[in-house]
Amino acid sequence: MQGIREVKRGKLYRIDLRSIDRGVATFEGSALEAHNERKRRISESKRIRPAHVLNHPRFVAVAYERFIDLQKERRDDGEIGQAEYVNKKMHGQRMCDVIFKGKPVGSHELLDLTYDDLRGPIKKSITENKRGKKELSLRTIKSNFVTIKQFFKWCVARGWLSLSPAELIKVSLVNSKPAIGRRIHPAEMAAVISAASPFYRREITFAAYTGVRAGEQVALTWDDIDLKNGYIDINKAKKKAETGHLIGTPKTSHGVREIKMTENLRQMLRKWKLEQPRSMRHKNLVFPTKTGEFADHSNWYKRGLIPACKAAEYAGGIGVERIIWKDLRNFYASVLIFSKTLADKEVAAWLGHSDSNFTYKQYARYYRDRDRDDNIINVLDDAFGTSAIKTKNLAGNE
Repeated sequence: MQGIREVKRGKLYRIDLRSIDRGVATFEGSALEAHNERKRRISESKRIRPAHVLNHPRFVAVAYERFIDLQKERRDDGEIGQAEYVNKKMHGQRMCDVIFKGKPVGSHELLDLTYDDLRGPIKKSITENKRGKKELSLRTIKSNFVTIKQFFKWCVARGWLSLSPAELIKVSLVNSKPAIGRRIHPAEMAAVISAASPFYRREITFAAYTGVRAGEQVALTWDDIDLKNGYIDINKAKKKAETGHLIGTPKTSHGVREIKMTENLRQMLRKWKLEQPRSMRHKNLVFPTKTGEFADHSNWYKRGLIPACKAAEYAGGIGVERIIWKDLRNFYASVLIFSKTLADKEVAAWLGHSDSNFTYKQYARYYRDRDRDDNIINVLDDAFGTSAIKTKNLAGNE
């Protein structure tokens, strides 16, 4: 019969509803029942056609543009942040740019994409580069498909699809790499700071000694620095923006915090405030560009941190393995965690986290290493501590 296709003999059929912009649906029953169901849905659709269904976008890229328009409204209303909005836009662009069957996915009709298409060649192209080597981490891939699944689910809600071709796609994180980088020894960090050029040494030192996020450091003004009492007020951050610079609140509400400075850091900032050229002061920024504008922290990394790692010598002349900018925050976190002088909730507060559970999830490896080291010390103390002393005394008495 026209418009239906048998999937399981006499039991399951696929109903073609593309003529009313409803894609393809499945129906359990006989062929006649499937045929009648198709007629019923077509008839019902002709009676009731909501405006958003009548305005059905034909191509994937057009539909995704409307999805992003909604995300922009959500961002403007404060439902989502700028970073989330930018990521959703980037995820969709990545999917739409994939070449599938000789043309970009965005140029394909929305109704033509299937689960097999998305789960197979499209997913593979999203996750791999032209040479077939993995380009994205599993966590990034999962984040991409969370957005893609949201998009297709939204299309179903709009009546543009009868079911989502992405609904059953899953990305496992079982084999994903740890979210944090390697643990950096304090002597290694000191070697990197010493090897850094004077212009970037301040930025690197500040990040390593405070654990602030890059956007928070870029937005920092002298009004936020209490040199008298030794505190730093973190209350704003530079956000990712499509054009120019956007200064807003920190990543989360818990990102608004005060950080106690070490004495060395306070002296460095006091000296820098006195020496900062007048040409850099017009926006009152602590770490501006040479012209006084908001800095791009990627330049701190490329022009400051990478050369410092190359120039540094550590542990008897051994060079320092490259450190990424986020590792400076990880270093600060590791110092707090391994010191054991702060309660877990205090560590979370200094890092700008919502609670200690979130901090543990982010830095679980550090906590495991710390506890493992404690256990080893306890075992060694039991085996070679008191017992060893007693044995020595007995031997001496003999």
